Amino acid sequence: MVYGGETTQKDAEKLAGLKRKAHFIPIFPATNGYHAKVLGLRSGMDGDNKDVIYLLLEDVTPSEEVVKRAKR
Repeated sequence: MVYGGETTQKDAEKLAGLKRKAHFIPIFPATNGYHAKVLGLRSGMDGDNKDVIYLLLEDVTPSEEVVKRAKR
């Protein structure tokens, strides 16, 4: 059973009745950035000699500083 942030209280109560019959997998918002950090993927941008930059972004809009550095 996969569920997420839009699960209502009423739906959650219904799902609780299945706890011995199903395996639950919660889907929470803003987890991409957390897992990227855990995996060591947040290395930042160093050096100025780049021909191409590929940004693997998190679940949030990048800061203006990140956008400026990427454009540079």
